[in-house]
Amino acid sequence: MTMSVRSLLVVAALALCGAQGLATAGQAATFGVEVTANPWRDPGQAGLQTRAIVLNPTGPQEFTSTHVDLSLTNLGDSATFDLFGLVHYDAPLDPDDLMPRPTSASFDFGGALGQLTLWGNTLAFSTSPGIAVASFLSDVLRISTTEGIRVSIADTFFGTDGTSFVNGRPGMGVVQATFTLAAVPLPAGLPLLAAALGLLGLMRLKRRGPARRAKAAT
Repeated sequence: MTMSVRSLLVVAALALCGAQGLATAGQAATFGVEVTANPWRDPGQAGLQTRAIVLNPTGPQEFTSTHVDLSLTNLGDSATFDLFGLVHYDAPLDPDDLMPRPTSASFDFGGALGQLTLWGNTLAFSTSPGIAVASFLSDVLRISTTEGIRVSIADTFFGTDGTSFVNGRPGMGVVQATFTLAAVPLPAGLPLLAAALGLLGLMRLKRRGPARRAKAAT
């Protein structure tokens, strides 16, 4: 079924309107995010053996997931949360602990938005006292044609009590994430699609002009 000229022009207009984004509306958007962690732990292999633990010092200690709710209204708005603790059980410090090993944290926004995973590395440094650090890359989850939520995790230092390289909770570092409403580039094909639809509609209008005049003359 072919689209009418009016339909083509409406679709083109909607595409262009969508390209303007939602930030100017100033309406708060609330997101529920489920956070999970995948620290490096492979006993017998070189690399600092790490674990994610809950922030609460009582009860079961292994971290499985946590839920955060954030509300962002305008571009630049941000919210920061403490997510989980990062520890190691690899003292004393060995040369193989200085080898970078992969780590990640995943953020599930649910529904059509889906999931974003931030990747990074953990390793120890033979300072005095020894210390470990987890560093992550940031990334953006697109929520509209021109907006996205940038998720970033601050460098997390752990594995020391200030005087020595220690195992477990005494050397816990807190993994902290920041969510920021940010502008993102338009999808490359969207302006071209809108322009093509509009041009097609205009071409069909021009073609109809002579036909209508001929019909009127008869």
